[in-house]
Amino acid sequence: MTKSRRGFTLIELLVVIAIIGVLVGLLLPAVQQAREAARRSQCVNNLKQIGLAMHNYHDVHNVLPPGNRSTLYATWALYLLPHMELTNLYQTWDFNAGANGRTYTTAPNLAVTQTRIGIYTCPTDMERTNVTSTAAPVIPHHNYAANYGNAALNQQTSYTGVDFKGAPFGNIQNDASATAANRPSRGCIRFGKITDGLSSTLMVSELIQGSGFNGSTKADLRGRIIGYSDGGYFTTQNTPNSPINDWENTNYCVPPVPTSILTFANAENPPCAQTNQFSYMQRAARSRHPGGVNSLRCDGSVGFNISSIDLNVWRNAGASQDGELLGEF
Repeated sequence: MTKSRRGFTLIELLVVIAIIGVLVGLLLPAVQQAREAARRSQCVNNLKQIGLAMHNYHDVHNVLPPGNRSTLYATWALYLLPHMELTNLYQTWDFNAGANGRTYTTAPNLAVTQTRIGIYTCPTDMERTNVTSTAAPVIPHHNYAANYGNAALNQQTSYTGVDFKGAPFGNIQNDASATAANRPSRGCIRFGKITDGLSSTLMVSELIQGSGFNGSTKADLRGRIIGYSDGGYFTTQNTPNSPINDWENTNYCVPPVPTSILTFANAENPPCAQTNQFSYMQRAARSRHPGGVNSLRCDGSVGFNISSIDLNVWRNAGASQDGELLGEF
């Protein structure tokens, strides 16, 4: 007698495949959420490390580091390197290198600016490397920005009439091309000058790395936080992840541009527009985390600020001397 073997029918096989597909579909969002939770946790840890370095810098110098020195000298992100166990990298920087002693794209300074620093990189964002022109060196972008207050760049009253009421960071040296009226020089800030309280004032928040060229030879420099003064700041003029344009320095902004009904060039970039007026320049805190941004306060604590936060609360958090004691926000 022969025994017949019964295998799967085609219908049974299709049912099994369909069930597996449904299970994968149910599991995938949970896996993605778990991965994003891990990436966000890493981002929070990065900000805590930056906060610790800021406090160590303040302990040594009795002030916070400069937000930037003029246009091309250095930024807060450079001055923190010795306080993040990167002293050897910091010591390669030559403050007198290049034309006028202030270029971050001249050797030996490229040893610093061409290094991607893990603590300055949020794993949720896409890592970008960019050049200022087709002949310039490739430099990585990063994800954290210093708080320049609740008005426009360099804390003058902005084009929307938002009043400047103090900030932890700013430009400590005038550009030769700007007048004292529209780009006032400021000294470094010590904690005692933050009269609203350290827990009520933002120190550092997130930034999305810009990429691409604007149709000529200029690139989006949002996220170039080491060396380039306009790369590593944010303002609280607009709420986190605002749909309103960032106003960027002329030629250094690449907005998403529709190429057809359904597609955009540079679609990953945040919205932006170009200006040659310092009093207009402003940039929102942004991240690729769903719903908001991680932010470091001046007391070293880190919180998650939702994109729908009240605009007045956010602007008060950006100001250091407005008399609004927010506490937790």
